[in-house]
Amino acid sequence: MTKLSFQKPTAETMRRFMSEQGKLPFSYQTVGATAEQPPAGFAVDHLRIELGEGEAVFQAAKTALRHWEHFRLGWAEAWPADTALRPGEVVAVLGRAMGLWWLNACRIVYVVDETGPITRFGFAYGTLPGHAECGEERFLLEWHRADNRVWYDILAFSKPNHILARLGHPAVRRLQERFRQDSAAAMLRSSQVEPGRYRHYKGGEYTVIGTARHSETLEEIVVYRPEYGERGLWVRPKRMFLELLKVEGREVPRFQFLGERGEQVAEAVTSIFADLPPRLPDELIQTLVHAADVRIERIVSHAHASPEGFWYDQGQNEWVLLLQGAARLRFENETVEMR
Repeated sequence: MTKLSFQKPTAETMRRFMSEQGKLPFSYQTVGATAEQPPAGFAVDHLRIELGEGEAVFQAAKTALRHWEHFRLGWAEAWPADTALRPGEVVAVLGRAMGLWWLNACRIVYVVDETGPITRFGFAYGTLPGHAECGEERFLLEWHRADNRVWYDILAFSKPNHILARLGHPAVRRLQERFRQDSAAAMLRSSQVEPGRYRHYKGGEYTVIGTARHSETLEEIVVYRPEYGERGLWVRPKRMFLELLKVEGREVPRFQFLGERGEQVAEAVTSIFADLPPRLPDELIQTLVHAADVRIERIVSHAHASPEGFWYDQGQNEWVLLLQGAARLRFENETVEMR
């Protein structure tokens, strides 16, 4: 049965839940029906939106789907977020509604990866007994080569499984509609480069001014500036800005969107020491809050140092608080040891 709680479940709670649910069968009979015809007796929902045009948009949306960005909605998320898109993989869907955290279990049913006049990528998952609903949902991307348009398509069939889902069925149906709309908005964001703050995979932060087109090739390019050094304007092809890179055996985005100026740009941090990576190729700089007159960052360093001859000038005042370990800061006229 789905787990309900007033507090967000811990990672250990979710691990145990998934381990238990992974041993159980699907909670419905018509497994795989989203690939053909949804069965009778279920509510059927469908949403289809255009994401844009061209291979860059399709590849960016594909990357977002593989990283479960369509579930990164603030009030809902998939856990773990690096669950592979592979039949048989179990994933937890966590959502907050009606004052409660709802922890639900699903298993991936099938994956779509087709190349042709219409190139498709996507997957479907089905509910396990530990889910408030009973049914299946498919998330599909289509790139129509004839007109170059890229589409995001959601198809689902469901009916209540948990008693609270039955009693609150109208509210659940509104929540399902909200999820589809928010998921579509997330996919639109993933395939576009919005103005705002981004972090490079090596740790530096940048502000995107906007996008433009090359006057000869019409290729889309991103115009942005670094938030360090001389802060001059740079440009990069959009397809490169959105691409994934392999770092220590795993794929990471070249640039990760942090948020609009003047808003909190990191997920709620319950502890400043939470989720510290065991190894870092480069110093990690995470912006926790960014407003008009203040920026709060968490900096994690594993014996990293600036390169020889590097000098950093900035127009803002900076206050540094060392919470753990040791550090050395070199200024123009002095060096400060922090322990």
